[in-house]
Amino acid sequence: MRHRPGHTGQSLGALRNQISLSTAQTNIVNNHIGRVLTPALDRQVVKKRTKTFANGDKEESYEYENIVNDPELLALNRLQLCDEAIYKRQLLVSTMEQMIQCMDDYLKAEAGATGQDGQRFSMAY
Repeated sequence: MRHRPGHTGQSLGALRNQISLSTAQTNIVNNHIGRVLTPALDRQVVKKRTKTFANGDKEESYEYENIVNDPELLALNRLQLCDEAIYKRQLLVSTMEQMIQCMDDYLKAEAGATGQDGQRFSMAY
């Protein structure tokens, strides 16, 4: 097992924390989009057919349809998503930019720890 100097270990911790934060922020947007794209559905019978045969036997068949569970909530979620789309987009863009910067800083810190580069980098986000 390779020993990591203190600042490299701190850089790894900062990278892990940034990944966790980015995942949480992305999940917030993902959940909101999911509520619009995949709303809760109920399965309801829309048609019932009864066929009577010459011998008196009956056969029933049913036709089902998926119905949106709460159309008013779906409409509200759509409206809210449209109103906040630019902010949600910016949140995702800035989250990804922070993630890229953090990974770049981690790689630079690793390079510095192995003697490839003598610079120090801040892993504070």
